[in-house]
Amino acid sequence: LGERQFVLTSTIDGVTMQVAKTGLNLGYGEMIIGTVYGNLSNDIKTYPLGTIANDVITFPANSLFIQDNDGAAPASKNPTKLYLSIDVYKASLTAE
Repeated sequence: LGERQFVLTSTIDGVTMQVAKTGLNLGYGEMIIGTVYGNLSNDIKTYPLGTIANDVITFPANSLFIQDNDGAAPASKNPTKLYLSIDVYKASLTAE
């Protein structure tokens, strides 16, 4: 898939992700991902921002979208975690 860059912005209000190419193409164009708020909508109550704690960014349900040439898929219905280091990710596996 090659090297990809994801731009995350953390403010006092929460964490957002700029639209980014994933490198994944399932035949409908390259998929992109980002936070709904700030990219597709300004409704922060429906599409909340992520939070960051202990080197883990957690995006709550309805905060992320994925899109291909057919358009944006519904926002995620489950929380999504981004681990900021491999060590934090490995520690999460043993904690479960």
